[in-house]
Amino acid sequence: MNYDIVLVSAPLKADDTHLGLCPSLSNLTLGSYLSRQGASVRMFDPSVEMDTAGAAPNPFLKELAERCVEMKSRFLGISCLSPVDGKFGAVLAREVKKLKYELPVIMGGLWATTYAPQILEKLPEVDAVVKGPGELAMEALIKTPDGSIPAWDSAPGLIWRGGTNSEIRHYTVDLARPLDMSLLAKPESYDIMVYMSSRGCPYRCSFCSEPIMFPSYIDEPLDKVTADIKGFNAFNKSYFFWICDPLLGFNPGRVDELCNLLEPTPFHFLLETRVDVMKPAMVEQVARAGCQLIYFGLESGAFRSLVELKKCNDRAQFERYINGAKSLTEACARNGIIPMFGVMNPIPGDRKEDLDECFHFLEELVSISSGINPDLGLFLLPLQCRLDMGSPFQLNWPSLEARGMVRSRDEKNIFGDMFVTRTSSEVGYEEAEAFRDKVRSLWTPSRNAMKVLSQCWPRPYMEVDWE
Repeated sequence: MNYDIVLVSAPLKADDTHLGLCPSLSNLTLGSYLSRQGASVRMFDPSVEMDTAGAAPNPFLKELAERCVEMKSRFLGISCLSPVDGKFGAVLAREVKKLKYELPVIMGGLWATTYAPQILEKLPEVDAVVKGPGELAMEALIKTPDGSIPAWDSAPGLIWRGGTNSEIRHYTVDLARPLDMSLLAKPESYDIMVYMSSRGCPYRCSFCSEPIMFPSYIDEPLDKVTADIKGFNAFNKSYFFWICDPLLGFNPGRVDELCNLLEPTPFHFLLETRVDVMKPAMVEQVARAGCQLIYFGLESGAFRSLVELKKCNDRAQFERYINGAKSLTEACARNGIIPMFGVMNPIPGDRKEDLDECFHFLEELVSISSGINPDLGLFLLPLQCRLDMGSPFQLNWPSLEARGMVRSRDEKNIFGDMFVTRTSSEVGYEEAEAFRDKVRSLWTPSRNAMKVLSQCWPRPYMEVDWE
């Protein structure tokens, strides 16, 4: 069969990690929109449609390129959300062009959006990049008559060699389409389903590039969410759901709707939110619906750090923020939900006193949890402070550098993550690692918590070599 477009995602590692397999939500969402607009779409997931066990990454990608060409599509779309799957996309594009040079290769996703000019400069195998959501851009290209030169300038947000359609169309509810479950070639092979019932974030944290793609909060239409949950349930498998709405709880009504849909299903789930968005009463509500773990983007428990991160503006807001974290820890303990707190310290400007303040607050959270439910425990996830392209920290790097900050690399290496490696004269890389080790020492997960984590956490991507 010939297709208008084949959508490919980076393969996950073979099962040597005891973690789960999940499909690409980005490809499933885009593919569903296009298929419901009349396009012929093939969503190809090498993690379940090819044998990844023991495969050497680069020879594996040569075989994958052959499969992509054999499917005879007019376009090849590659989802690139991070530097890791960006590197995958680059190698795959190179191998595809060796076999069929005339096949247009198009990258999309957050990483591709933020690095679009550099991708076209450094990767001649990539023909174009979609900046922002890809629904309208790919629909416009697919509507080009078969056999004609693609009408690049008709595609909103598309950047290609020789031109740019700078009119980025951000996601709106009129683009929402129920997920086309027929695009999942082997749904029985998955352990985890990633899902979003809302998109976007109105906050502007210093480290985050999310608003580039989705600058405002949008609830997906209820009829779409209802159809999607019914579609997943029709597979008759107890998937673990990763509900990755950036701000679940921002609209309490959406929490009500989602819980009403999930409670009758066999699905357990985890969700993501902020400690100043989710409320304790919601914790009880999601627990009844099957929630087993909540990831809170805490980032810090220190006042100066949270102001630097633009999580808080003043002392009053800071007090509400940390009290919210305490109340949610208590609510999780009482309702048997495992809390996981992301901790980003040290961040720009952090000194030893900031790290001490944060650590003492984390100790308090551990004490609250263990005092109520000693058999539950919680996770503390220490994170390096990233400088994602397009984030305020990255855009304002010259001013941070003038304050004495040091980073792991510059923007020229498009396949590497940028991290802050020195935050002040007192805190460099060694001090940062020592702090993260201290945070890890506070971990108190139970055996059951570790079991839940292994059920809900996807496997890492297969690493490939660009050179």
